[in-house]
Amino acid sequence: MTTKADGFGFGVAPSVLGQQVINVAIGGVGHRPSQDTGMGGKPKAGEGDKDSGWATITLPYKAAVLTLSCGLTQFARQRRSGCLAAPAWLISVFLRKMNTNVTILSLSLGAFLSLLCSCATQPNGIVTAPLRPELPAEQIICDKAGEPLVVNLRLADGQDVPFMVDTGTSITTLDRSFERCLGPCLGTKRLNKPLSGVGSETVSVYPAPKLYLGKVPLITGPTILAGNITRATNHAYKAILGMDCLGHYCIQMDFAAGKMRFLDPGSLEREGLGRAYSIAEVEGAPVVNMSLPDDKSLRLMMDTGFYQFADGTLPPGLIRPAFQNRTAFGTPVFLTFTQDTANQIFLFPTMVIGGQTYKDLRFLELLVKGSRVQGFIGLRFMARHVVTFDFPKREVYLRLINEGQPETEVKRIDPAEASQHGPAEANPT
Repeated sequence: MTTKADGFGFGVAPSVLGQQVINVAIGGVGHRPSQDTGMGGKPKAGEGDKDSGWATITLPYKAAVLTLSCGLTQFARQRRSGCLAAPAWLISVFLRKMNTNVTILSLSLGAFLSLLCSCATQPNGIVTAPLRPELPAEQIICDKAGEPLVVNLRLADGQDVPFMVDTGTSITTLDRSFERCLGPCLGTKRLNKPLSGVGSETVSVYPAPKLYLGKVPLITGPTILAGNITRATNHAYKAILGMDCLGHYCIQMDFAAGKMRFLDPGSLEREGLGRAYSIAEVEGAPVVNMSLPDDKSLRLMMDTGFYQFADGTLPPGLIRPAFQNRTAFGTPVFLTFTQDTANQIFLFPTMVIGGQTYKDLRFLELLVKGSRVQGFIGLRFMARHVVTFDFPKREVYLRLINEGQPETEVKRIDPAEASQHGPAEANPT
């Protein structure tokens, strides 16, 4: 008996002998195993279709169930994301029983399938090889400082939903008001609150629905989250588009033109895109090394979801010396994460980052726990540039737009007037 669904073949042979083993034939879509088969439809030894490159692996049944499950889970996940579109892989599984000794090939089927799926995504979402997905048309974005970066996506039922584009979030999240439109709940998980890491919230896990930007379906991860988004923010967005989707694309945010563009990384003309930074990954979010004053280099997360109050965050070890040397000035703006601590925003009239001189940057003093991330670069800083995130090739480009004047006069606080509050600590996610 053989059944097929979406290019996946599963064959079951009769139980003819004693010991159960699994014989797996793997080959490319558009090819079939040799029609000259033995009992139960299994190709005779060495008789597979030479043109298709079919191979047979023999594993003990009981030992193979878990590895088969892991391999098929990875296979299905990548089929869903479109990684295996060209060429895709077709798997045919034949079960047999034998009462004779067999030679067992010591091979993890899950690892073998993962090797074949060479365009697989990393566990946290950034793609390791360029894909060729269908690209949406350019989108109009808000270029006003202090406002989130929002695009309207459409659900399969036709609802238009405003999504905040958030490179600091690993998994796409919908407001709980959309739970009725989702499939069965797969469970719950607890997440730390962003930036402060103080407290947590419970979110629900659902199968990822289809999301469309215009008429183009977007590649997403296998699941999404549902949480209290509208209740936690005064802004109009009702969902967050995370790196499980964004990581499949090359995205240019042109804040000079107020446009967001989806580009083909294979034909991208990189000259003129600006300074290039290599992207590392922390919990699925992009992290870059940026040079700062006094020959210091920090690992900074590029977080478009951090869009208010400041250009980013820096640790006290960098801000305090600048404050004492009067190259940075305290402002009367504090962010409170707990009852006992408040974090002050500091103004840098001029500052060199990555060899480029910037004017009137505002950084929140924040100590991030651990050493994987030392600070954040927010949307206000990015909005000074044309930003090109080439996630498939793990690069980001920053091209500076003309510097403008400060939006408002900021009262400066001398070191003697500095607040006695200590900076709060934060988790990177």
